[in-house]
Amino acid sequence: MKDYYKILQVDKSADSELIKKIFNYHIKKNHPDLFKDKEKELAMERTQELNEAYSILSNPDKRKVYDSQFEEEENLQKQKSLVSMDRILKENEYLKEQITKKDKLIDNICNQINIDKNYFIDGDIESTRHLNQNIEYDNTENYSNKAKYLIKKAVVIFMFIIILFIMISVVTKTNMFEIFIKAFFK
Repeated sequence: MKDYYKILQVDKSADSELIKKIFNYHIKKNHPDLFKDKEKELAMERTQELNEAYSILSNPDKRKVYDSQFEEEENLQKQKSLVSMDRILKENEYLKEQITKKDKLIDNICNQINIDKNYFIDGDIESTRHLNQNIEYDNTENYSNKAKYLIKKAVVIFMFIIILFIMISVVTKTNMFEIFIKAFFK
């Protein structure tokens, strides 16, 4: 439904005199004879819109009917936007639950292999340096400890990637594993 008040650029409380003055101003300003080519076509369309709006708003009976219809339309739009907002809030809540589940799964995996998840999730240099300092190296255990550490870190990163693929698959409703395999083995 067209907003005739917006077309005429008047307030809904405007009286018929004011509507007539503003209509005349816009008609003079947008008269097609003042323009050429495409601008003339646009002015004709604008004039037609102005005439349509004025014919409704200048007639008290038509205006009353229009106002009630317009108010119904606005209320309907508000209800639709509230429904949309409610749907968005529910989707956000669902996503929060999914992320919480994935976080718990990552925590369990990290606990099982004795790695603090912050060391690989944060990814900051200080955490990595601190982790490396905690591993004691001597000539015989150096490669063994480093290998264990790297295997643990690789497993955690691999699990993190799998969980990330699962999360993306759930959110986007696509099979990320299939997409990855097709892209990798092209």
